[in-house]
Amino acid sequence: MTGVNGTESPTDIQEAQIQTESLKYGACYISPVGEQYRAVFTDCVLKALPDSFHVEQLTSDSDTVPSVDNYDLCIADISRIDFFVCLMLGVCITKGKKIILLSSSRQIQIPNFIQSEPFITYKWLAFGNAIISVQETVKQFLGRSDIGTVPQNASAPSPKKAPTDSALVAEIEKLKKRVSAIEEKLNSDTINAATSDTADLSDIDPNTAFQLALASRNVTMAEKAMSKLQGTVNKLKFLDYYVEQVAAMGSLEAGNMMIKEMEYFFTSNVSCQKKVEYMGALISYLNKNDMEEEYIDIICRYGEAVKDSNGVVPDGVWNQINRLYYGAYGTTRRPEYLDTSIEYIRRAIVMNPNDTSYLYNLSGSLNAKAELLPANDHIERQTLLEESYRTIKNCMEISKTLDKYDSTHLAFAIKAYRRQGDNEWESLYGKLRSIDPLKAELLKRQEKLTV
Repeated sequence: MTGVNGTESPTDIQEAQIQTESLKYGACYISPVGEQYRAVFTDCVLKALPDSFHVEQLTSDSDTVPSVDNYDLCIADISRIDFFVCLMLGVCITKGKKIILLSSSRQIQIPNFIQSEPFITYKWLAFGNAIISVQETVKQFLGRSDIGTVPQNASAPSPKKAPTDSALVAEIEKLKKRVSAIEEKLNSDTINAATSDTADLSDIDPNTAFQLALASRNVTMAEKAMSKLQGTVNKLKFLDYYVEQVAAMGSLEAGNMMIKEMEYFFTSNVSCQKKVEYMGALISYLNKNDMEEEYIDIICRYGEAVKDSNGVVPDGVWNQINRLYYGAYGTTRRPEYLDTSIEYIRRAIVMNPNDTSYLYNLSGSLNAKAELLPANDHIERQTLLEESYRTIKNCMEISKTLDKYDSTHLAFAIKAYRRQGDNEWESLYGKLRSIDPLKAELLKRQEKLTV
């Protein structure tokens, strides 16, 4: 039925909505109880899976064991393995469900009965949200093409069951396009782009191949181009320009080279700024591979030896050490690392109070510390959240003065403003939508914004 001016009638729209709902996959996120796992659910799982999934979180809050019959995909968080998570995993395996395992650290001891399941680590970034690469999660899903098949003995179709084979093919194509769009817009922080291990660079100039690899975040091509370029420039320039950029993408080859040449680079006569940049790239590599704790002492020692022309350790060093400790906190969940990261970022802000990235890092760290407190510690928690809010507000005011906004800073500020009842969040959302429409739309759905 068609309405006035060729538009769809309300009945047609309702029928389409019902039909769309019937094509949804069912997915559940199994986790221990805790605010941090709620954050993983809202800021990681819901963002990783497309709209064609109906997703629910299952915890031990229930008095009974939840049914998994209507779920096609079960995502289990084993960062802290408790009885409920193990029980539900056993139920999922018994029912033949497809499983993906998540953990905040790759150091977790995976029980034998689930060691063959896909395993993905995620990181806790500033502002306390757990983020896993959207690409990695979706690609893991696409690698399991049998997800969502309806059992032959199913008595009746469920609204959460998977679509037909033809619809599944269409869904996969849509997911591929979505992955490409997200890779271009969000520039994922936690994964090397999927690449061919047999890329042929014989007919391509190495410098051209290197630039192409950086633009496409193709780690394999970047590593091969880097190897061809070694020896064509002096060692310091090779490390400073080529190796740093590849390591920051998470390359094991480049990262290991940076570690090996750390003493050589820091004791060389390159500028203070170059040494800070080397620290930043190396720490990005360590963050991506959960290796921060192993190198804390040596990086801090070399970093604190970096001095500017006035013989002063620059604020950039303190900021990088803050990143190192915050990454170590994300990997180990040791609160003392979070406290130390806050100490170092405060040092950086004292020296450079108008750097918006420093203010954002401090605000996020304070927010993360507030989330660690028990629910009944209202006063200390509120004190931390208020300082976090004031800090990010200062960040936004400086950004406004400079007329230069960062979309990640904006997204975090919107959450902080709303939590504190500051209606200015609406204008911030308008700014976010103007500079990064995709991130604005993701935030709108995540936070259920009415704008």
